Amino acid sequence: MKSNKFVLISLLFGSALCQAQVCIPEAVDPERDIDPTERFEINETDGVVLDRTTGLMWQQCEVGLNYNANTRTCSGSTQKLTWQQALLEANDNSHASYTDWHVPNVKELASIIDHSCASPALPQLELGIFLFSNELLNGEEGDYWSNTTVSLEPEYAWTFQISDGKNRYLKKTQTGRLRLVRYAK
Repeated sequence: MKSNKFVLISLLFGSALCQAQVCIPEAVDPERDIDPTERFEINETDGVVLDRTTGLMWQQCEVGLNYNANTRTCSGSTQKLTWQQALLEANDNSHASYTDWHVPNVKELASIIDHSCASPALPQLELGIFLFSNELLNGEEGDYWSNTTVSLEPEYAWTFQISDGKNRYLKKTQTGRLRLVRYAK
């Protein structure tokens, strides 16, 4: 019975440790490194994030989640969309009274990836507070769509995995997650 308890405790602690963000400070280029609290401005009323470096405005919650200004959290269930459904969602989206949201291109999506971290590969504003609310903290992984088609294989589009910051391509008929962006003016 003792060995069963040890295994159960190891699994519980092991799974908690596996979900913690892991960063390698040596992987950061000090000349290009910008403190996330200086780079990003969070509008907690509207649930949007302004990237001062790129001029892009991102939705705080991915598609399918709803932003709650009182608790400053996202709730609901993420939607898994095909590439075509993602494009249609962006066209119909009017979050925070903006109607010019779009599916990010692969370079825009790469701009929010923190390549020195994993689980998630997103900027951390302070201990346990990540720039974007996402379900990866609960262990759920997924590819995030870009609007960029793979040049030699037009039935595929580029995606990023927020869990590890790697990009790959998926067939456009497969499903992925979506975080919308717009050009701040």
